[in-house]
Amino acid sequence: MALWTSAFIIAWKRRAAVLAYRWGTWGYEDEEVTRPELYGDDSSSKLHDDKESDDQKPVERHYALWKRLLKYSVTMPCVAGSIAAVVTVAYYGFSTRDKLEAQSLATKREAAQIADKIKKLRAITLEDLQHLARLGVRWDFWVYLLLTPILYGLLIPVLDAAFTRAARSLNNWENHRTESRYQSHLILKVFSFRFVHVFASLYYYSFALKPPAPAPTGNPQTVTVWFALLSNSPRSW
Repeated sequence: MALWTSAFIIAWKRRAAVLAYRWGTWGYEDEEVTRPELYGDDSSSKLHDDKESDDQKPVERHYALWKRLLKYSVTMPCVAGSIAAVVTVAYYGFSTRDKLEAQSLATKREAAQIADKIKKLRAITLEDLQHLARLGVRWDFWVYLLLTPILYGLLIPVLDAAFTRAARSLNNWENHRTESRYQSHLILKVFSFRFVHVFASLYYYSFALKPPAPAPTGNPQTVTVWFALLSNSPRSW
């Protein structure tokens, strides 16, 4: 199969070269033409035949390099600012979620300590009841725990489409001469943004997140106290 594939590719290249030479299109793809959307100063190049009229003279549009570089100094910070904004929002959302989760684990540890105390004394005191009443899970814990990954997954295609449209507008404003240069700058902008915002959660949990402290193992009585605390605490709803 590998030999057949290699032979087919070589034969096709030879056939394509023969047809291109026969049709007079040899090397045509190597010549790039100016994009119709390019705007700039018009300049006419003189032809060798002086009898031709001015209408037949080819018109070339030129755009100063310093103007394009000046536009780069605006578009590149816009791209970098968009990436920084996405990273900031993702970091804030996931870090807040992890802080609330850490608080929930701390509450669970306190409930486990109270359960162990009750198990040892085989009795529950008024102080223990008051302590359990003060414990609870904040209502926004469930919001960040459940909605953060859902919203992040839904925002990925939305932000992708919005930034791609904005990148095309910035690319058109940069006024590139050839189509290949236009596509190269567009790919650079879109790929840079996607490379960061699509994998922002992966970067956060790989490099920014500190490993949490291990939760203590509990017995059935600890689990019972914990679930009773969650279901009866007014702060959890």
